Amino acid sequence: ALDALKQDDSTSLPSTSDPDAAAVAPSLRSRLLSNRAAAQLELGHAAEAEADAAAAIEHDPSWHRPYVRLSMAHMAQ
Repeated sequence: ALDALKQDDSTSLPSTSDPDAAAVAPSLRSRLLSNRAAAQLELGHAAEAEADAAAAIEHDPSWHRPYVRLSMAHMAQ
């Protein structure tokens, strides 16, 4: 089952150029990206966590957690 998930690309977030992505509110998208950054940090993928945290900040700069995760990603590199 894990191998199937690794091969299935449908679990990724839609790109910002995707017309359906507009249906996802920026604050929700920010939280999803921030949570994915936290998961990336747990897996030891600091560069990916940094990218997700930075994207989360772009979507909702008022939410504090992406800043914390961005700092943690910088410290992990």
